[in-house]
Amino acid sequence: MGTADSEQAPDSIERPLRELLRARLTRPQLDYAEKPTRLFGGNHTFVYAFRISGGPAAWDRPLVLRILRAHRAADEVVFESAIQNALAPLAPRVLLHEVDPEPLGAGFQVMERVPGQALLLEEVGQDKGQLEMVRETLRGFSRSILGPWPRLLGETHARLHALPTQPVLAALEAVGMSARLTLEVQLARWGAELQALELHGLLPAHAWLCRQAPQLAEPFCLCHGDLFPNQVFEANGRVSAVIDWADALLAPGGVDVGYVCAGIEDIPFPVPGGRVIQRRLTDRFRAAYSAQRVLDPEALRFGEVMRALHALMAHGRHRAGRGPAPVPYDSPAAVRRLEARLAIHGAEARLD
Repeated sequence: MGTADSEQAPDSIERPLRELLRARLTRPQLDYAEKPTRLFGGNHTFVYAFRISGGPAAWDRPLVLRILRAHRAADEVVFESAIQNALAPLAPRVLLHEVDPEPLGAGFQVMERVPGQALLLEEVGQDKGQLEMVRETLRGFSRSILGPWPRLLGETHARLHALPTQPVLAALEAVGMSARLTLEVQLARWGAELQALELHGLLPAHAWLCRQAPQLAEPFCLCHGDLFPNQVFEANGRVSAVIDWADALLAPGGVDVGYVCAGIEDIPFPVPGGRVIQRRLTDRFRAAYSAQRVLDPEALRFGEVMRALHALMAHGRHRAGRGPAPVPYDSPAAVRRLEARLAIHGAEARLD
């Protein structure tokens, strides 16, 4: 079973971040009102909370610094920042982003800190590991099983899928990245990575997706691509924001829903009746979504296959030393579940 990622966070970002902000904002007297504090969790970034004094008025608020982990492409900060600023305040507004690794060691974003807390498992990812994540779930068992998060998650998906896509497309067009939203480009990127990692056993699942994609029914909408409950924040009983937009794409809304359903159901959950519980949670999630938008079963299947293949690719990436452990699917039991998910839909494939 995988544990925390061996990749280490920067030893100290306090001084370089302060010097960077002084230079970028032309405020030589700028300093911290609250020094950077590490926020744990996340598979793709190192995250810090902080506040500054002596900066512009727009910066006088709780802030977050996200530094990409080594396995992520630097231009992701451009892609995510364009989307987030087009969607703000549904997504946290980005005040500064940089692809140059020199200042802080990797590409980064500085953005507004989202108020409230995640619907479930806020600190999930490399710094928690699977065992600790399960323990955290069990500690909050009543919230996990009986809480309102499946309904809120379904309603948030429906709200997102009802948004006009033009503002996001225009923002990405301005930075030359609108093509990245398409399923065609995303699947081409996955295919290239599978070949580079020599994950030949997973190619049949990729071929299944490529065959099915042209048959997906319109309308296509803005999908988050990874909208699990730890990506949705609530404050005072209402959804306050959605974070982490690196996997956004244009697709039928059911693709997003299927991706999340498979992701929830395929986590090994070592309690009696765990699979039944997980299925009931996804039933509640789908019901909340379906109350507001039509759910196409073919798009749902497509999203489930995408989730299983993407998680297995993360396993292969980790084995090759090119990425972190795929928390919370970093166990043989999870691999078996993911492969079984592919087989159910006729996309049978195996991790080599």
